[in-house]
Amino acid sequence: MGREKTPRADAPQVASCGARTRVLTPPRRRCLKAQRRACVMGRRPVVNHGNVIGAGIRVEGSVQGSGDLDIEGTVSGSVELRGDLDVHVGAEIDGTVSATSLEVAGTIRGPVTAESRVSISASGVIEGDVSAPEISVDPKARVTGRFDMPIDLPRGLGSRSNSIARR
Repeated sequence: MGREKTPRADAPQVASCGARTRVLTPPRRRCLKAQRRACVMGRRPVVNHGNVIGAGIRVEGSVQGSGDLDIEGTVSGSVELRGDLDVHVGAEIDGTVSATSLEVAGTIRGPVTAESRVSISASGVIEGDVSAPEISVDPKARVTGRFDMPIDLPRGLGSRSNSIARR
């Protein structure tokens, strides 16, 4: 009846720091991506991956590098990243942003480019053009700018559209 439960070896470790709870899991990229996406979209648990510009931190100048980055603070300057960029709720970037993929729950003032995808959550704000092969926008997000997303038209549709436009 009084059998103690021991935590499984593969169970996530939980570390609490103030109002935030961080869940540390084994380094499985798929698992980490899902947890990070939950964090960016305003849901718990909050997961950071080592490279963090924390809340209350202000960076003036450009940020460049490779690897994933979580921004919870403020960056005044461009961000060029060969990796995934998460802009958390309350974070602000004033400048050009370029990354492999981008999750936006904070504010970006400037053009945004991603090699694979841009996802803008309900709390996300972008004041600038967005360019990526895949763009997803929550209906409550705010975007002031244009979307540039390459699409493949069905065969013959492009030439037919051109002929209609000339008439």
